[in-house]
Amino acid sequence: KIYNKQEVIKKAIKKGKTKLLKKLKMHNVVFNISGLKEIDLDGVNALLNNYKMCRRLNGISMLCGGNTKIREYINNSKVSSMYQIKDELAALNIIRI
Repeated sequence: KIYNKQEVIKKAIKKGKTKLLKKLKMHNVVFNISGLKEIDLDGVNALLNNYKMCRRLNGISMLCGGNTKIREYINNSKVSSMYQIKDELAALNIIRI
């Protein structure tokens, strides 16, 4: 299933509510960060926690968008192992829906 619960995901990232995504059984998640102008360590840690949660649930956590500065910051972190895709449509090919 594909969930389009953007507000739930934004809230989950902002407050670090990985358990909320797990409760909703969201195994495959795409984080579109194209609107972000900057990201701090808390934001990277939230992405990392959600990445780990998706892996535990046999799902995939993907990242799309983001400016060059944010991409460099993410690529130098543990989150660099997330799928980095062009857009949400590319996620469909990865999760084969």
